[in-house]
Amino acid sequence: MGYEGRETLGRTGPFFEGAMDRMVAPGRTGRHSVRIMARSPHPGMHRVRIVALDRDDEVHDAIVRAPNPGVTDGTFSLTYPEEEPGARALRAGTPYAFRLWHEASDELVGEGRFETAHEPGTEGARRCTFGILSCHNPFADDGTLQPEALRCLEIAPRVFDQVGASRLLMMGDQVYGDLPEAQSLFEPAHFRRVAPPGRSSIFDCTRREARHLYQERHRIFWKTERFRELQARWATHPILDDHEVVDNFGSLPEHAGPRWRNVRDGALDAFHDYQARRVFGERRPPSFQHGFSVGDVAVYVMDLRSQRSAQGERIELYARSQLGQLRHFLTQHRERRAIVLVLSVPILHVPDWIATVGGKITGEGSDVADRWSYDRCQLSRDALLDVLETHRRAAPHQQLVVAGGDVHVGAAMRLNWRHDSLRTHQLVSSAISNHQGALHERIAEAVPKTSSVMGRARSIYAEAELLKGADGANRNPFGGLNVGVIDFEGRGAETGVRMRLFSHDDAPVPAPVPVFDSGWL
Repeated sequence: MGYEGRETLGRTGPFFEGAMDRMVAPGRTGRHSVRIMARSPHPGMHRVRIVALDRDDEVHDAIVRAPNPGVTDGTFSLTYPEEEPGARALRAGTPYAFRLWHEASDELVGEGRFETAHEPGTEGARRCTFGILSCHNPFADDGTLQPEALRCLEIAPRVFDQVGASRLLMMGDQVYGDLPEAQSLFEPAHFRRVAPPGRSSIFDCTRREARHLYQERHRIFWKTERFRELQARWATHPILDDHEVVDNFGSLPEHAGPRWRNVRDGALDAFHDYQARRVFGERRPPSFQHGFSVGDVAVYVMDLRSQRSAQGERIELYARSQLGQLRHFLTQHRERRAIVLVLSVPILHVPDWIATVGGKITGEGSDVADRWSYDRCQLSRDALLDVLETHRRAAPHQQLVVAGGDVHVGAAMRLNWRHDSLRTHQLVSSAISNHQGALHERIAEAVPKTSSVMGRARSIYAEAELLKGADGANRNPFGGLNVGVIDFEGRGAETGVRMRLFSHDDAPVPAPVPVFDSGWL
């Protein structure tokens, strides 16, 4: 079970069978560089070869070694060309393929693709497409893979190929530490099967032991071929949400206490090993927010979990320093054609009154109390809305789209400010594989249909308006499994945005079905 000869006793049954042992994933990709993350079953030297797909004579080679494979579970990353002495820079706006193999055995670890960013202002930079997805849990409670949960994963690569996506935004819950319930790290019977020697609860574990347990969750949840394919064939930018630790993590005061410290730190270490490493490199940052640009579009990914805390009558959804970083990023990219703001939990979903009443009924730490519109979260929410509205007034020419996941429904909305001319939209895509049945779909679809007005008390007025679909693709909201697509296209001084949701049909071999299409806005 890994580099340290971990115990295999108890790790039997369908949940553990076929756990992933190798993968590759391109991540942060600029105009002339790429960061590639890998997980290998072998220690020692690995080689990477990068080949341009538009010409045969451009080949780049590099060597990389996993620094501490027993600690990182065999994960490592390489930033090319910066970490390869004497290497040539990649060309902007170019598609590349790569393969990574273990040098001593010549055994292939994985192969994938990526596309470098276009130079801003060029013809190629005028068009940009992002795929968005969240909530990957394809397991039944007994640990078997549910066939119905895998159908959207089957069509996802075809969707992103067809639309010409250049980047994928993975918006949280790529693994679940606490689901399925019978396989939860917090369920005593399951924990006994995976427990380090002498531990009766995950709360007894050291930080390193907790890290190993959450690393194993990544290898189990990512054993599905299509989910690994998505990460190998597109440059991906992942952010965590609550289930990378536990449901609604950070919304209870106890989550910041000493009992949870090793669990929290170990889970975040594992998130960095398997996900954030492709963005940040080998050193884990204090938190995982980050920004990047692709051609004429800039993207900022907020971290709404690692610094979330419940303090008295308030729940702080992010550190205030993060809001300052976002404000600086927006100012820095004011002249871009468009901004995408990635929020693992969508800011427009549950109306204030539903969240507040529901939170009092269901209690602190519930799903309802975890939303932006819950009364204890509204100061954080309104502070973010204030930054966004101020930016919209400063950059009225710019498209602003908020991308979100988490809530197990797909929905496309317009955010109407007090100033009606300020264009802001939100696309939510969730879930890609967390299949919960027809009743849950109907409930999930009902919530966004309720009028949502936010921030009135502090004169930060924003109202959510569901968008109408085009060309017969008008299911909004959509409660089935789905992936999302956001397109930008420059047309002279104007920039159009198009938001789409795709699901699958019922054929034995599923095919993509467009369930919502906003048309060009």
